[in-house]
Amino acid sequence: MSVSRNQSKPGYFALLMLISLTFLSHNSATAKSSVKKTIPIESVKQSIVAELFQPDFLWGDCGYTAIISASDGKIYFSIGTHNTNYAARFYSFDPATEKLTMITEMAKILGEDSKKQFSHGKIHTRMFEHKRKIWFATHTSFYEADLPGKNYFGKIPYQGGHFMNYDLSTGQFTSLAQIFKNEGIIT
Repeated sequence: MSVSRNQSKPGYFALLMLISLTFLSHNSATAKSSVKKTIPIESVKQSIVAELFQPDFLWGDCGYTAIISASDGKIYFSIGTHNTNYAARFYSFDPATEKLTMITEMAKILGEDSKKQFSHGKIHTRMFEHKRKIWFATHTSFYEADLPGKNYFGKIPYQGGHFMNYDLSTGQFTSLAQIFKNEGIIT
């Protein structure tokens, strides 16, 4: 699935990028360290106009830290959900073409059915790149009383988070390990 900018469909989830404005100034008294200064937003004379790129995932409600600017020039990210009938989705955004692409839904890649079992509703870890692969781990969509999927709603319990990678060269996902049932992998 590919979604282009400025779609006429209503916005369900906005990918917002926060740009933090900090400046390092030289501390002339010590001449050894830099001091981080926060600039009040009212004093900023320039602005950056942001555009909304619609991922079209009605139940997407979280992103955590699952975002990375990769060596191929694209930004990869996940949109997670707390809804037990859906799994997290993995996207790429190409700034050069302004094209947003849903690469996969995690349940599909892992051979699971989110309607029948508790899904991998989140990528709740930072993504990192090593040797042209993006590394991450999955996590359950639902917790009750601090226990994953305690109330199963008639579904198969969460089967455990996966430690995975996405190969930028081939477009293939690989699950390298899975943690025990009812536990996800978080950072």
